[in-house]
Amino acid sequence: MTIKKKPSGFTMLEVMLSIVILLVGVLALSSLQTTSVGANYTSHRMTVATMLAQDKLEELKTLAWNDPQLSDTQDNFTVDADSDGAADNFDWTQTPDHDNADGPGGIANPIDENGNPLPGTLATQGYYRFWNVADSVPAAKMKTISVRVQWQEKRAHSVTLNTVISQN
Repeated sequence: MTIKKKPSGFTMLEVMLSIVILLVGVLALSSLQTTSVGANYTSHRMTVATMLAQDKLEELKTLAWNDPQLSDTQDNFTVDADSDGAADNFDWTQTPDHDNADGPGGIANPIDENGNPLPGTLATQGYYRFWNVADSVPAAKMKTISVRVQWQEKRAHSVTLNTVISQN
């Protein structure tokens, strides 16, 4: 009597099912990779904007108290964020006090990652830097300075840094 051996190996159905499962996994990983690249790009842009805002804040802090770049030219310190009856934030929908072209050596917006001017063809990739000054806020002989850097990707983004300086 001969014993029939069961055939070894995989059936065509098992192979096809394995391929489908593998493809689903690979597609999920590729989608994750695409999302990761986009998030890295946005993080890079945010880091650059923060650096540009910090550079401007540091420059403004070295200026004389009555320098024109530290003048409060617009009444835009109007937002009462904590509902205490006193303004405590700038309203960025209004005209800012200053833009990147102000001061000696100032250049018009948009600017690149190093603060240099961008040609018109690259304007959509650039950063726009503005700042507001509020005199006598939070107290007499003090100024609140707020620097905002904006840029556009799929939607508008911005970074805002604030500081308070006092008169010597």
